[in-house]
Amino acid sequence: MHWLLDGYNVIRRNPRLSDREDAEGLGGGRQALCNLLANAAQRSRHRFTVVFDGAKGGSSGVGGMGVTVVFSGGTGSADKLLIERSTPGVTVVSDDLDVTDGARRAGAETISTKEFMGRMRNGGGRRR
Repeated sequence: MHWLLDGYNVIRRNPRLSDREDAEGLGGGRQALCNLLANAAQRSRHRFTVVFDGAKGGSSGVGGMGVTVVFSGGTGSADKLLIERSTPGVTVVSDDLDVTDGARRAGAETISTKEFMGRMRNGGGRRR
């Protein structure tokens, strides 16, 4: 399964991740999320792509085994990138209505950040 995450949306809706961001800045929140996803990828063999707004000029990289990180940079907003990368077979994780509506129109499944974090706690992202 391929998960496509609205990075800052997930971080800011989870107390453990947002506390890390508050204490260490944006990089700390991003690293905490990537660590969580890398652990889940190892347990589940799922792939995770995390999209963040801003920095790093539209670059992408590895956030750990099974985790790809993409920055919107000059290419527009993370929301736009999430919708563009939404395809059948992908599950988009966001609480942003514009993102989830666009993702569904593109044929992707969507779930809330709360449901996603529950799945991470209960088996590393496997479907119930």
